[in-house]
Amino acid sequence: MKNIILRDHNGADLDLLKYQGKNFLIVIFYRGYWCNICRAQLQDFNKNSKKFKKTKIVAISGDEPLYASLLSTHIKANFPILPDPKMNAFKAFDLKTPKNKKDILPAIFILSPLHQIIYTNISKNPEERPEIKEIIKAINESIKK
Repeated sequence: MKNIILRDHNGADLDLLKYQGKNFLIVIFYRGYWCNICRAQLQDFNKNSKKFKKTKIVAISGDEPLYASLLSTHIKANFPILPDPKMNAFKAFDLKTPKNKKDILPAIFILSPLHQIIYTNISKNPEERPEIKEIIKAINESIKK
Protein backbone atom coordinates (compact mmCIF):
# COMPACT_ATOMS: atom_id res chain seq x y z
CA MET A 1 0.00 0.00 0.00
CA LYS A 2 1.14 3.50 -0.76
CA ASN A 3 1.80 5.48 2.40
CA ILE A 4 -0.68 8.17 3.34
CA ILE A 5 -0.03 11.09 5.64
CA LEU A 6 -3.02 13.09 6.80
CA ARG A 7 -3.22 16.05 9.15
CA ASP A 8 -5.48 15.44 12.12
CA HIS A 9 -7.94 17.98 13.50
CA ASN A 10 -5.25 19.28 15.87
CA GLY A 11 -2.87 20.04 12.98
CA ALA A 12 -0.50 17.11 13.61
CA ASP A 13 0.50 14.82 10.75
CA LEU A 14 -0.43 11.16 11.06
CA ASP A 15 1.56 8.74 8.92
CA LEU A 16 -0.74 5.73 8.50
CA LEU A 17 2.03 3.15 8.09
CA LYS A 18 3.92 4.40 11.15
CA TYR A 19 0.66 4.50 13.12
CA GLN A 20 -0.08 0.93 12.03
CA GLY A 21 3.33 -0.37 13.05
CA LYS A 22 3.30 -4.18 13.13
CA ASN A 23 -0.44 -4.36 13.70
CA PHE A 24 -3.47 -4.88 11.53
CA LEU A 25 -5.08 -1.61 10.52
CA ILE A 26 -8.80 -1.06 10.00
CA VAL A 27 -9.34 1.94 7.73
CA ILE A 28 -12.92 3.18 7.86
CA PHE A 29 -14.01 5.64 5.20
CA TYR A 30 -17.19 7.34 6.35
CA ARG A 31 -19.44 9.89 4.68
CA GLY A 32 -19.08 12.73 7.17
CA TYR A 33 -20.03 14.19 10.52
CA TRP A 34 -23.59 14.80 9.34
CA CYS A 35 -24.20 11.07 8.62
CA ASN A 36 -26.08 9.47 11.54
CA ILE A 37 -25.41 5.95 10.26
CA CYS A 38 -21.67 6.73 10.10
CA ARG A 39 -21.64 8.10 13.64
CA ALA A 40 -23.40 4.97 14.90
CA GLN A 41 -20.90 2.75 13.08
CA LEU A 42 -17.93 4.64 14.49
CA GLN A 43 -19.43 4.49 17.99
CA ASP A 44 -19.77 0.73 17.53
CA PHE A 45 -16.10 0.42 16.54
CA ASN A 46 -15.16 2.63 19.47
CA LYS A 47 -17.17 0.52 21.93
CA ASN A 48 -15.77 -2.77 20.56
CA SER A 49 -12.19 -1.69 19.86
CA LYS A 50 -10.72 -3.90 22.60
CA LYS A 51 -12.12 -6.99 20.86
CA PHE A 52 -9.70 -6.52 17.97
CA LYS A 53 -6.41 -8.37 18.51
CA LYS A 54 -3.19 -6.67 17.35
CA THR A 55 -5.24 -4.05 15.53
CA LYS A 56 -5.39 -0.29 15.21
CA ILE A 57 -8.29 1.68 13.79
CA VAL A 58 -8.48 4.93 11.86
CA ALA A 59 -11.53 6.68 10.39
CA ILE A 60 -11.32 9.07 7.43
CA SER A 61 -13.87 11.37 5.80
CA GLY A 62 -13.88 14.21 3.33
CA ASP A 63 -14.83 16.53 6.20
CA GLU A 64 -13.01 19.67 7.18
CA PRO A 65 -10.94 19.44 10.41
CA LEU A 66 -13.62 21.10 12.56
CA TYR A 67 -16.13 18.34 11.81
CA ALA A 68 -13.60 15.57 12.41
CA SER A 69 -12.85 17.19 15.77
CA LEU A 70 -16.54 17.46 16.66
CA LEU A 71 -17.14 13.81 15.82
CA SER A 72 -14.06 12.64 17.70
CA THR A 73 -15.24 14.57 20.77
CA HIS A 74 -18.87 13.49 20.37
CA ILE A 75 -18.10 9.75 20.37
CA LYS A 76 -15.06 10.04 22.68
CA ALA A 77 -13.03 8.23 20.02
CA ASN A 78 -10.13 6.06 21.11
CA PHE A 79 -8.78 6.03 17.55
CA PRO A 80 -7.92 8.85 15.12
CA ILE A 81 -10.74 10.42 13.16
CA LEU A 82 -9.05 12.19 10.28
CA PRO A 83 -10.28 14.88 7.91
CA ASP A 84 -9.35 14.46 4.26
CA PRO A 85 -10.99 17.41 2.48
CA LYS A 86 -8.80 16.91 -0.62
CA MET A 87 -9.80 13.21 -0.66
CA ASN A 88 -6.17 12.04 -1.02
CA ALA A 89 -6.70 8.90 1.08
CA PHE A 90 -9.86 8.08 -0.88
CA LYS A 91 -7.85 8.29 -4.11
CA ALA A 92 -5.01 6.18 -2.66
CA PHE A 93 -7.55 3.40 -1.97
CA ASP A 94 -9.09 3.84 -5.45
CA LEU A 95 -12.42 4.97 -4.04
CA LYS A 96 -14.77 7.18 -6.03
CA THR A 97 -14.48 10.84 -5.11
CA PRO A 98 -17.76 12.50 -6.11
CA LYS A 99 -18.00 16.27 -6.32
CA ASN A 100 -20.77 16.24 -3.73
CA LYS A 101 -19.22 14.61 -0.66
CA LYS A 102 -22.68 13.53 0.48
CA ASP A 103 -22.53 10.99 -2.37
CA ILE A 104 -19.51 9.21 -0.86
CA LEU A 105 -20.10 5.53 -0.24
CA PRO A 106 -18.71 4.10 3.01
CA ALA A 107 -15.87 1.60 2.85
CA ILE A 108 -13.74 -0.48 5.18
CA PHE A 109 -10.31 -1.91 4.46
CA ILE A 110 -8.19 -4.11 6.68
CA LEU A 111 -4.44 -4.02 6.15
CA SER A 112 -2.21 -6.85 7.32
CA PRO A 113 0.92 -6.12 9.37
CA LEU A 114 2.74 -6.33 6.00
CA HIS A 115 0.54 -3.45 4.75
CA GLN A 116 -1.40 -5.61 2.30
CA ILE A 117 -5.15 -5.23 1.91
CA ILE A 118 -6.72 -8.43 3.25
CA TYR A 119 -10.35 -7.30 3.46
CA THR A 120 -12.42 -4.80 1.51
CA ASN A 121 -16.03 -3.75 1.91
CA ILE A 122 -17.26 -0.89 -0.27
CA SER A 123 -20.93 -0.32 0.40
CA LYS A 124 -23.32 0.13 -2.48
CA ASN A 125 -25.52 2.35 -0.34
CA PRO A 126 -25.05 4.20 2.96
CA GLU A 127 -27.15 1.76 5.00
CA GLU A 128 -25.16 -1.31 3.94
CA ARG A 129 -22.33 -1.87 6.44
CA PRO A 130 -20.52 -4.96 7.67
CA GLU A 131 -21.07 -5.92 11.29
CA ILE A 132 -18.23 -5.77 13.81
CA LYS A 133 -18.21 -9.57 14.11
CA GLU A 134 -17.45 -9.85 10.37
CA ILE A 135 -14.44 -7.54 10.77
CA ILE A 136 -13.20 -9.44 13.84
CA LYS A 137 -13.57 -12.74 11.95
CA ALA A 138 -11.53 -11.42 9.00
CA ILE A 139 -8.70 -10.37 11.31
CA ASN A 140 -8.76 -13.59 13.36
CA GLU A 141 -8.68 -15.73 10.19
CA SER A 142 -5.67 -13.79 8.96
CA ILE A 143 -3.89 -14.17 12.32
CA LYS A 144 -4.30 -17.98 12.08
CA LYS A 145 -2.55 -18.10 8.67
